[in-house]
Amino acid sequence: MYYDEREYNKKAKNLKRFLVLLVLIGIFYVGYQTFKGWSKPAFELTLKDQQIPGTFNITWPTDIRYGVIGTVQSGIISKTPNQGQWPLASVAKIMTAYIILKDHPLSIGQEGPTFTITQKEINEYEAFKKDGQSVVKVTLGEKLTERQLLEGLMIPSANNFAYILARWDAGSVKAFVDKMNKTAQSLGLNQTHYTDPSGADASTVSTPEDQFKLTQLAMQISTFRHIVAMPQVVLPVAGIQYNVNYDLGKDNIVGVKTGSSLPAGANFVFDSKQGDIDILGAVFGASGKSPLITALKDAIILVDSTKTQLSEQKILSKGQVVGFVKVPWSKDTFPIVSTSDFTSVIYPGMKITYTLMSVKDMKFPIKPGQVVGNLILNYEGFTKSIPVTVSKQINPPSFMDRIKRII
Repeated sequence: MYYDEREYNKKAKNLKRFLVLLVLIGIFYVGYQTFKGWSKPAFELTLKDQQIPGTFNITWPTDIRYGVIGTVQSGIISKTPNQGQWPLASVAKIMTAYIILKDHPLSIGQEGPTFTITQKEINEYEAFKKDGQSVVKVTLGEKLTERQLLEGLMIPSANNFAYILARWDAGSVKAFVDKMNKTAQSLGLNQTHYTDPSGADASTVSTPEDQFKLTQLAMQISTFRHIVAMPQVVLPVAGIQYNVNYDLGKDNIVGVKTGSSLPAGANFVFDSKQGDIDILGAVFGASGKSPLITALKDAIILVDSTKTQLSEQKILSKGQVVGFVKVPWSKDTFPIVSTSDFTSVIYPGMKITYTLMSVKDMKFPIKPGQVVGNLILNYEGFTKSIPVTVSKQINPPSFMDRIKRII
């Protein structure tokens, strides 16, 4: 058989090239597998969603238009079947006071800046009084502090004080009303719209649900909470002015604001402190021979039927295992633990759901006690985030871990 040496050498050379290419591919593969990144650590939640046994029972008064009930701590528990916008009347002053105290904070006992009453405020007082609005008398040259203006705003419900505060804060009433609406939008109060700082305009509207959410925030401000709990205030010219919230002190009601007008009937946002629990509610559009008395009476009824169904329970303990971390280079699982206790107001039918969220970028090693994410608790629109840590160290992948990936 004829032997072609050139053909043989050609084939041998091609074989060598193939073998070299194969070796290079192998080296590249080994290098790639050795140094490529790993998939993200996997979080596994072990807590199970839960529901408190029973059903929350409440009978809503038939002489109100809309209402909600809940707690400051846990949010809304129940609301009337129908919900809609309604004229706020003087309940609008909750937002006015909230903005003033956010922009110009006062500690309890602090008076803040002093204002001198001018002819403009006198004319405004006379005009509002003639219009039948709720006002507090002022005189030319009278000096009032920020605290006194807030007390006059929230206790005897002075519409003229709302305008004084609005101009001081924003430069004009219009600018302040714009701020009220921007604040409402930023807080997610989507059914709320203000056209004046006092609530005298029927076009200043909201819902009980929105005002509940706003009052939750306002009651976290110590000075706001202190003022709305005052039964009376003494002002320089007007003298003793009584709180129009006649429920103060009844059933441990500690605030917060009434509002009444012909378009609104009567509205009442109320807070009843039952031990460590603040029952918060709102009734809008109360009717009857004396709408305000109706609203005040209904608030007591709602508090009485709610307080017996509430309790506090520890939902989470510090150090409690809530899940595990799994990393692709280890067969071990690494416990995830809560960094704090969490106690919540609970009620029949309450649903609690859990979500485990990791931090965006995990850097290894992760030491015991290092925060790796957050446990999110959700119930009835209320959210609580609790940082979580690992209880034992998670080391980065070793060289051998990378080699094992190849085999």
